[in-house]
Amino acid sequence: MVVLNGPVSTKDADEELACLVLGTVLGVPVERVDKEPLQGNHDLEIYYPDGRIDAGEVVSVRDPQWMRLIHSLSCRSYTECANLTRLWFVLVKPAASLKDLEIPSLLRELEAEGIDRISDLGYASMQLMLRKLGIENCSSSAPTERHPPGFYVMPKVLTAFVGDGDGAVQFCERLLATDLGRSKVDKLRRAEATERHLVIILTPHQLGPHTAIHTGEMPTQPPDLPYGVDWLWLIAAEWSAGTRVIYLSPAGQWAETVVTLST
Repeated sequence: MVVLNGPVSTKDADEELACLVLGTVLGVPVERVDKEPLQGNHDLEIYYPDGRIDAGEVVSVRDPQWMRLIHSLSCRSYTECANLTRLWFVLVKPAASLKDLEIPSLLRELEAEGIDRISDLGYASMQLMLRKLGIENCSSSAPTERHPPGFYVMPKVLTAFVGDGDGAVQFCERLLATDLGRSKVDKLRRAEATERHLVIILTPHQLGPHTAIHTGEMPTQPPDLPYGVDWLWLIAAEWSAGTRVIYLSPAGQWAETVVTLST
């Protein structure tokens, strides 16, 4: 069992998780070597008994807009509003700016027009307004004694709930084609190493790929890896018992394991 102690930053958590997973699977020491973001070196080194040293680079697929939205919503739950007559659920997109949303007045306007459900699909004035505000839809139900008239604000899920192994790999290939992905590969290429490992941390913020790996899906096709990447690791981050990992070695075969973690 792997044990983590104390609170850590996002960067630290991702790299510590990668160290724990690679060390457990490979059975050799794995250490962080680039603990300062501005250093510009690769993140990890893997030490073999025969003296070989591999390099590793860690990338998380946490979406910055999604993370800002989650942080903004973290202190918001149900809001009672005496000027409303229904219980509303407002689904907002990751790019929405909550400080610019006048949700109570918007919902009062919907109720005044007799609308109890609306999405941003269409070209009527209200639908155009929803798109401008970053609201995907508003739906409502009759209030209850426990929840009088008011509203919830909820983040939109970015991807489908379910996915498959090949879809998760394609998601990672697209990630590697971005500026972030290319910068990670460039660091690996510069490393003086026997082999180079790219570790992709899949978080629940990309629900489809994460769910696919976490629930046991396996890819059926090899990925299109850029030059400089010998190993590919996909970790369905959970920080809980049963963190599932799939990985591709230079032999070209996918393998899987479950690493037991505890906090």
